[in-house]
Amino acid sequence: MVWGKERNKFYSELLPNSEAKIIFNIWEMDWWLDRDLEDKNIIVQSTNLFDMDGEEIFEGNIVSNGECRAVCVWDNSNAEFDFEMVKGSDQVKSWLDEYKIIGHILSNPELLEEEYGIGESN
Repeated sequence: MVWGKERNKFYSELLPNSEAKIIFNIWEMDWWLDRDLEDKNIIVQSTNLFDMDGEEIFEGNIVSNGECRAVCVWDNSNAEFDFEMVKGSDQVKSWLDEYKIIGHILSNPELLEEEYGIGESN
């Protein structure tokens, strides 16, 4: 997925009727036309994992089972995607079929605020 920083939306939200192939063709075309693309966009990697509804999980997705909440992060030391608990304690990967995507850290940062204090002014 691609997050457009200027509009604060994923390309899939900007182009809801488009398939990923079209989105990435637009991405590729923009790259050739605008070398500052990385300053304007963030590429979010697919994990090849799926939530309980069969939705594909991407890096930065926030998942919940109603009691626990976790964010999907890249674990460089183990070279794999993992889930960092935001609320509660659970082994998300062991019970992923009981978790549902509830948002993304880029489009729904408020889902992290209550536990981490992200976005609070000092």
